[in-house]
Amino acid sequence: MVRFLMVLFVCVIFSISCDPEITPSKDYASTDAVTGLKLFDFSGQAIGVWREPNQKDADVRLFPNPNDGTFFLFSVDKSLEKLWIIEGDCFRDSISQDIVSSSQSLSYDEEDIGNLSLITTEIEDFQSQIAINGEELSDGFYKVFYKIDEELYWHNIYVNKTSAFPIEFSLLDNNCN
Repeated sequence: MVRFLMVLFVCVIFSISCDPEITPSKDYASTDAVTGLKLFDFSGQAIGVWREPNQKDADVRLFPNPNDGTFFLFSVDKSLEKLWIIEGDCFRDSISQDIVSSSQSLSYDEEDIGNLSLITTEIEDFQSQIAINGEELSDGFYKVFYKIDEELYWHNIYVNKTSAFPIEFSLLDNNCN
């Protein structure tokens, strides 16, 4: 009996001392990650930032943000070639440092983005602005990717069909893990 208890004790100690299986967690660099938003009103004027946006926008303006599924992309000196919208996974990345700056060095594969895309649009003859009608998008966070000169850029957006603007930060916080 003592031997049995001794073996049981050793097994328990051994199992407690072993590291649990570590599963990789998502971070700001994940393809669908949304860690914050740049906020713009209906005229394209910047009105603030919510959390730390992990976006790389090439000075292209997406407005309004938040929106009801319909929004505009505007650029004076860049020509957008293609656009994809993928569903976003919003969360607070508490591990990474300086997400806003670090996001500028990220790159993604066009084929991967295409496989995740809910909406894909070829843009022919971009004339400074394009309207996107995402009426089939449900409420939630999304990433809008676009291609300029063979490079991908992106914006994080929030769609809310009933009260897109102005938005209460508490609504965004409640819908983000």
